[in-house]
Amino acid sequence: MIHSGAELKGSFSRYDFQKDTRSGQASVKNYKTILPASATGVYYRDTNGNISTSNMKILKDAVELDLRPRFPLFGGWKTHYTIGYNVPSFEYLFNNENNYLLKMRVIDHIFDDMVVADATIKIILPEGSTNIKLISPYPINRHADSLHYTYLDTFGRPVIEFSKKNLVENHIHDFNLKYNFAKVTMLQEPLLVIGFFFILFVVVIICIRLDFSIYKDKESGHHQHKE
Repeated sequence: MIHSGAELKGSFSRYDFQKDTRSGQASVKNYKTILPASATGVYYRDTNGNISTSNMKILKDAVELDLRPRFPLFGGWKTHYTIGYNVPSFEYLFNNENNYLLKMRVIDHIFDDMVVADATIKIILPEGSTNIKLISPYPINRHADSLHYTYLDTFGRPVIEFSKKNLVENHIHDFNLKYNFAKVTMLQEPLLVIGFFFILFVVVIICIRLDFSIYKDKESGHHQHKE
């Protein structure tokens, strides 16, 4: 986030800023972000760690976050932060047998009268997803698909990426992402874990039952003959 107003001249004193209430008129001290009503596990942090100066209010149709950056934003100043939360999949993901539809907003409400200079959206689908088709509510810049690897992945998870410049609140619309996914594919990772432990146990059993010591071979090869 960047304050693109008239740049601040001179140095900044937090003491003078807190002492004189008029000094913050041209700065951004806090703003409200609206999340989906079903959002849970909300966190707000930057590169230094978690930011505790935030208030969350649960409304009937939304979750309202009152965010306060670590420092007030004057003209020319900027800050970088991350907001994360969980939402139930049944509100956004629909399926008919192996056919799936993901329906979510391209962007959400960040603050009133916002202007997003450049937005990049990435969607990571389950491993084994095929016949992927993206339907956007307006023209976008679609990037080449890539793969994302996590634990126990064999051939990677498809990553759909697109971007859009100069977005405002009127651009808050849903995209539709259609794809096919066989539910039997979900057994792949558990079977890999079972197969790994099975092979490990077999190797351990073989190592325990076989005797590779040289001592017994020497004793068995040494015989005394009596006439």
